[in-house]
Amino acid sequence: MEQLEVELAGGWERIGAALLNNIFSTIAMIPMIVGFFVGLMNIKDGDNWNIDEMQILVDKFNPLWFLVGLAIFLAYCIWQCVLMSTTGQSLGKKLLNLKVIKSDGSEAGFVGTVLLREVVYMVASAIAVGIVANLLFMMLTLEDISKEVILNNSFSYIPTLICTVMLFTSRDRRTLQDKIANTVVIKLPPANAPKPATKISLEK
Repeated sequence: MEQLEVELAGGWERIGAALLNNIFSTIAMIPMIVGFFVGLMNIKDGDNWNIDEMQILVDKFNPLWFLVGLAIFLAYCIWQCVLMSTTGQSLGKKLLNLKVIKSDGSEAGFVGTVLLREVVYMVASAIAVGIVANLLFMMLTLEDISKEVILNNSFSYIPTLICTVMLFTSRDRRTLQDKIANTVVIKLPPANAPKPATKISLEK
């Protein structure tokens, strides 16, 4: 069986790529956030309206710039999905020369990089966190809804923490996302670079 030698991406490199993606996502959201507040400018401080009466907000809210900002954010998300599906790289990974591939060395494609590693992972994490947080909420017999929100927010970081630990403790540096999608993240060598010192053999 043919063997493919690749260099695994380092833990700090993968964290750096994730941070870059978060920064880019935040920047892409800025026009939408600004557009929302611009839309609220039609609502004067002197207007006698109650935040619970949403019809007043709907009637006076100007959605134009918010929709423009939303379109910009959606365009960014679509661009990222296309980039990940066609190259195995998000923008952050591309800047750090990292790539997602299947564990057999083949291209991960849309299913591996977007559907399984992102969508399925996020949904599964949210469900698991919600179940655990709500069970703990009932066991502690808490009656304050704000405490339940705090529990959910606190538990939401657990999957990320688990993935971080796996990055630095597992031999193949595969996280929960990689396990779900059967992928690995590799470091692409620069042009004319010598062969990497740290390698892993993948069956292809």
